[in-house]
Amino acid sequence: METQQAYQLVSDDYVLPSDSATYLFPVANSQGNTPLQPFIYAHVLLYMTVGAGEETVTFDIQISSDNVTWYDTTIHDLTAAANKWVQAANLAIAANVQDAIIGLSNPAHYVRVTANNSGATAATIHDMWLITES
Repeated sequence: METQQAYQLVSDDYVLPSDSATYLFPVANSQGNTPLQPFIYAHVLLYMTVGAGEETVTFDIQISSDNVTWYDTTIHDLTAAANKWVQAANLAIAANVQDAIIGLSNPAHYVRVTANNSGATAATIHDMWLITES
C-alpha cells in the first residue's frame, strides 16, 4: 500500500524578483530543513504567473543526504505533451500562466526546489507542493 505525504513549499503568492538570483524552497518547518521519510518518488506541483514581456523562470530540484552538501538531480517534466516522463536538468517556464508538475525519482533525505527568474519583470509563485509516495 502506497503512502503519500504532502509538504507545502510556497503559499500566499511568493514574488520572485527578476534579478537572476537563485531562490531556495526547501521542505522546512520553524526549526529548519526537515528530513523526509524514505520515498519511492516525489512530485512537485506548482502554479505561477509571470509579468508581461519576455520571461523565463527555471526550476531545478536539489537533493542532499546530510542537509549540508546539495546536488542537482535529473527531473522528469510531467507536463511535456509527447512523453510524460521526459528527463531534464531543469524545467523552464516562459508562459504567462503555468501549471507544472515535476517528477523526482531519486530518493533523498532532504529535497529542495530552486527557482531562478532571468526575465525582465517579477514572477509570482502562487502555490508549490512536494508530494512523496512510499
